[in-house]
Amino acid sequence: MIWRLPFGAKPEPWPLVGFDVRERYPRLAPRIDDLEALEVEDLFHQSDQAALMHQRRYRRTQALLILGAAITSFIGALQLVIEGGQVFTGAAIAVAGIGTSVLARSQRTSGPLDSYLQNRAKAERLRSLFFRHLGGSRGDRSDLEVDLTSINYPSERGRVR
Repeated sequence: MIWRLPFGAKPEPWPLVGFDVRERYPRLAPRIDDLEALEVEDLFHQSDQAALMHQRRYRRTQALLILGAAITSFIGALQLVIEGGQVFTGAAIAVAGIGTSVLARSQRTSGPLDSYLQNRAKAERLRSLFFRHLGGSRGDRSDLEVDLTSINYPSERGRVR
């Protein structure tokens, strides 16, 4: 499980549409200009990368919690095998248990899962907005600006589309 956890650099963002869209579909050029002017794709990539970062942090912490529980159990079993009463095994169990508890508490307090879900939902709303505007189902640039505001500041509009 640990070897499957992603460590290192974040992946390069992929464009939402191909680079040759303007040449292949010239009638989409004004809508692409609107999307580029309002930086919808850049906002999508920012939210997508933030979601990925929080998701990875959450998964790494969950793996560490599982590892901490396994170590605590192993030390407890070791204490049983060496017929109990050993101070060092009791202290090791206490340290491993406290360390795992502190890690679990910090996980709950920092809220990486909530941050992941919020950023993922925002990224998907931006992706949806991008393609709805590109497809022409959402009106002109002023409608795009209103929709973008409702995604970036959902409490101001009262609801998120």
